[in-house]
Amino acid sequence: ARPAPEPVMPGLLGDLAWRILEFVPRPVQVASSLSEGSATLLRGDAQPRRLLGHTAPIVDIKFFPGGDRIVTAGADGVAIVWSAPWGHMLQRLQPYFPDRHDRLLEVQVFPDGERVVTLGQRRAVVWAAATGETILTIHLAALEQHRSVRVCSRGERIVTGVSHALGDPMVVWSTANGGELHRLRQPNDRVRFMELSPDGERLVSAGFRGVFIWNTTWGLLERELDMCARWVSGVAITDSAQVLVGSLTGRLLVWDGAGQLNRTLQMGSGVLAFAPLPGDRIVALTASEAVVWHTASGRRLRALEGAGGAGREAQRIAAAPDGRVVAACGSV
Repeated sequence: ARPAPEPVMPGLLGDLAWRILEFVPRPVQVASSLSEGSATLLRGDAQPRRLLGHTAPIVDIKFFPGGDRIVTAGADGVAIVWSAPWGHMLQRLQPYFPDRHDRLLEVQVFPDGERVVTLGQRRAVVWAAATGETILTIHLAALEQHRSVRVCSRGERIVTGVSHALGDPMVVWSTANGGELHRLRQPNDRVRFMELSPDGERLVSAGFRGVFIWNTTWGLLERELDMCARWVSGVAITDSAQVLVGSLTGRLLVWDGAGQLNRTLQMGSGVLAFAPLPGDRIVALTASEAVVWHTASGRRLRALEGAGGAGREAQRIAAAPDGRVVAACGSV
């Protein structure tokens, strides 16, 4: 018989910020306290390991391409690289002269696994993951309020999303010299969500007025999806060019590359976060459950053991390359 999942540590469920769930044979769970900025790693029947390093809440988490490391970003302005299996701290990514006003918002890993980019309120910084050295600093206009960052597939470009309604919603930058390449102009709207396709050539973004698909190479708008964007809770593009749109109304919409709605997946409550998995699968998180779906057939494959209540505060989610580990991160 399959072993029962390990319970979450008593006292942490109420302020859960993120956890990692490994599906076989027992879940690996990482719980982070919103108030303490620390985390606890539970590995099957092993003793809990507490991840200590942040002095403020954790705001984002991402996997490295090999799935053996994760990186967390904290509101303390520090990003930390950890060993995913054991929770050991490997490297702190911290400037020599910290700007206490430059609170980190997001973190992304480059496809080569050797670099990490952090996005703050005032700058985007590219780091060497192994040594913690600064490779590139891009200074951002404070009035534009950049809130999201994504790395193109070959690592030669990054895209930042602007939340200010009067700004150009997305800016494409060169990682060779930090120069601005394109602005993706979506007038009179702000970026709430954006994701790049696996090849880095397409980007899907959602504001309050619409959901859009862009060509990042030429900086051109390709199409707008025929849907209401008000209740959108996330977007993604899969390996097979499907566009996924989550909604707080409890629906996951699956669109093809031509902008046609293929399928609607119905959850029991509002979709808070989701992430594509290998094999045309997707994991979706609500306040009460985490469910794996097959997007091509619309079949509900399974609910993840031990994930009940994990999404109460989660607003971001990431999956390891092999799809066996999922991390959900709370927003603070």
